[in-house]
Amino acid sequence: MKAALIGTGKTGSKVQEALELEQNALFNTSRIPTVDALRAYDVAFVFVPGDAFLEMIPTLMSAQIAVVSGATGATIPDAVKTQILHGSRPWLIAQNFSPAMQMIQQALQWIGDHPEWLEESEFSLHEVHHQQKKDAPSGTAKLWVEWMTSREVTVTSHREGDVLGDHELRISTPLERITLRHEALDRSLFAQGAIQAAHWLLKPDRVPGLYSMKDVFERE
Repeated sequence: MKAALIGTGKTGSKVQEALELEQNALFNTSRIPTVDALRAYDVAFVFVPGDAFLEMIPTLMSAQIAVVSGATGATIPDAVKTQILHGSRPWLIAQNFSPAMQMIQQALQWIGDHPEWLEESEFSLHEVHHQQKKDAPSGTAKLWVEWMTSREVTVTSHREGDVLGDHELRISTPLERITLRHEALDRSLFAQGAIQAAHWLLKPDRVPGLYSMKDVFERE
C-alpha cells in the first residue's frame, strides 16, 4: 500500500508511525497536497478539521486516489456525496475508527428499533474530549443519537486536558439504570482502524463509492 498522509497532527502522526511513512508522503499546511503529488499514491489518509477537508475534496477527486478520512466536524453536502459515489475510486469517511463502535452501533440500533423496550425511561449521553476539539457534541455522540432513532436523548459535552474520547450513555428508569460507555485510551486505536479501512478499500474487487466502517466489518 503506497499511502499519503494529509494532516500530521496527533492522530495522523500515529498513522505515519504505524506505516513508517517517509517525509515525501506527508502533507500539511506547510506542504499543501496537489493533484500531481497525490497521483503517486494508492490512498490518502486525511486527518484535518472538517472545513479544511471540504476545501480539499476537489483536489482529492481530481487526483483519482482512494481516500480514508477521519476529518472531524465535516458535514458532506449531498451534491459532493453524489460526486464521490460516481467517482473513480472508493472513499471511506468515519467519525470514529474504533472496531468496538460497530458493536455499539448494533446495540443502539436495536434500542432505537424497539421503542416498546423501557418505555418509561430517560436517555442521556455525555461526551468528553480534549480541549482542542472544536466540534461539540462530537461526531461520535451525534452518531450514537442517530443510531437510536426513535429515542429522545439529552446530550452534554465537556472539554478537558488531552482526553481522546469518552462517551457514556445512561438509560434511567424508575427501577434501574443502564450504562454503556466507550473510552479511547490511545490514538493508535484510530490509526489502526484507519489502516484496516485502507486495506479494505484497496482490494481489487472494491468498486468506487462512499463507504463507512460498518461496511468494512460487514462486507468482509
